Amino acid sequence: MHDGPHSDASFVNFVYNPDLPGSPFDIDPAILRTIAEYGFVVEWHVREVGGKLMDRFITGRAHNRWAPVKRGNFGGVVDHLANRDGYIYRDGLMLEGLPIQIYQMAVAHRERAAREAGLLRVRRRQRFGQT
Repeated sequence: MHDGPHSDASFVNFVYNPDLPGSPFDIDPAILRTIAEYGFVVEWHVREVGGKLMDRFITGRAHNRWAPVKRGNFGGVVDHLANRDGYIYRDGLMLEGLPIQIYQMAVAHRERAAREAGLLRVRRRQRFGQT
């Protein structure tokens, strides 16, 4: 093994600490289960980059029925995560929710598009004599 800051010798006194702060985007699995019981899924979505609001992305998500999760939603299970304006917002990302039925439609659409793209690549390779 090599000598240096990442050599075996540097790990001799190392103690792993699983209780260090995690990601600011981690949400307790119990909260996610409660949200699912209400028939929703949640995802973190970009709201701004470098202080600039990403209007086109926000409008596109709203068109597909994504909505910001706010204080009071899901029986108040997310209230402690909300900022003073009532939204759940971290580092330019906002927590948004979508009914599970629409989410399942979106997943099916992406899977279908991926299969079709794969078939197009196979057909294109066949057409040009590539295997």
